[in-house]
Amino acid sequence: MLDNIRLNNLESVIVPVNAGLASRPGKICIEGVSVKATDSTYYMPSDCPNTVPAVTLGELMDRFGIDPDNTVLKMDCEGCEFDALLNDYEHVKLFREVVFEYHAYAVHRPIAELINTMSKDFNCQTINENFYRKFFSDHSRDQLGLIRCIKRD
Repeated sequence: MLDNIRLNNLESVIVPVNAGLASRPGKICIEGVSVKATDSTYYMPSDCPNTVPAVTLGELMDRFGIDPDNTVLKMDCEGCEFDALLNDYEHVKLFREVVFEYHAYAVHRPIAELINTMSKDFNCQTINENFYRKFFSDHSRDQLGLIRCIKRD
């Protein structure tokens, strides 16, 4: 990430945060995770030997002065979307638009949970379904995909 930021001269635009997103502060376990298995990271107490700090959406909004009314929240966090969207919805619902990749197979939960929660305040649609079918045929449409939600007026 740091190399890509530097190569694209985006040091003044992108601020990397060495942490995982979670609905509550703490640690994210990264025990035994390879680059190809990032979907197995998960929130757990700090007794795991290999962890990174967990930050909440609210903490990030405060730290960087994010105005959610003028901001799109884009998430591709390999399973953390269930925790962040379902357990910290009070911050998520502040954004004007939310786009996220879902990984239902990683957390063994139905995407209906995400859609039902987001539908309280947003109009949501799945996008890029053909991409996921073509490249990830081992996961059905309801296990891996991309959802775009726009806040209702």
